[in-house]
Amino acid sequence: MATWNLRGLPLPPPPSASGGEEPDAKPREIPGALVRAGSYWATLSVGDRVVGRSTFTVRPDRRQDASPAAVQAWHAGLDSIATLYRSTAALAQRARDAGATMRARADTVSELQTRVAALFQSLEPQVGPPTADMRAQLASYSRLYARLERGQ
Repeated sequence: MATWNLRGLPLPPPPSASGGEEPDAKPREIPGALVRAGSYWATLSVGDRVVGRSTFTVRPDRRQDASPAAVQAWHAGLDSIATLYRSTAALAQRARDAGATMRARADTVSELQTRVAALFQSLEPQVGPPTADMRAQLASYSRLYARLERGQ
């Protein structure tokens, strides 16, 4: 028997202890968002051989009182934040790999990555569209990311 927590791919660990450190100091991934309702495939492989394949349906949670439009806006918001987070994590790694000349930039990008992680974690438990403040934060972080990516 296999189980799935109905979450998408996790996000890489944030750079600071504020969001991703365990007591043994190993970085911890941020759990991915809950998946959308819909049809999915499950494949069971042993080594390089596929031994089973099946489809299944994830249904909307009937305990939620959010409208389908609100749930869609929630997923869209989480997707946007996760995309920015992954891009920021990659930029932070490139800046760290560049060495001492990029140290200040790497620190700034790491701080941005931490803030984007906090935004994701604040939206994820509430089923509904991002608030106006969350949308403003995402827009601001996106602009900062674009400047940092250009090297400004």
